[in-house]
Amino acid sequence: MTRKFWVPAIILLLFFLFPFLISGGERLSIHLMEKNQAPSFSHLFGTDWLGRDMFFRTWKALQLSIGIGLLTAILSTICSFFMSTLAMLNQPMDRIISWLVDLFLSLPHLVTLLLISFTLGGGG
Repeated sequence: MTRKFWVPAIILLLFFLFPFLISGGERLSIHLMEKNQAPSFSHLFGTDWLGRDMFFRTWKALQLSIGIGLLTAILSTICSFFMSTLAMLNQPMDRIISWLVDLFLSLPHLVTLLLISFTLGGGG
């Protein structure tokens, strides 16, 4: 592997693992006496209206976003592998999968998400 791959992978891994390394139980709890503080050395991004440390909350949100992104990338890879295997082995399945791919590529992403949400019963 080249250096072009390893440097971003190590940075991504550090961003994902950093919130595990710092103690977070106390920083995520509510401290009403420390609410709405300006950034300082004790709270690098300040505190919110409940007195929670915004720097740690930002790192936890970044960790969650990276985790969700990696999970969806892995799941989409597995799903596409099985669909391509089905399409390779069976001619009618190849036509159905090709039709589905053309359908999803022809619709804008927002319309596709709305249709999926409506089909699964979301959105009230």
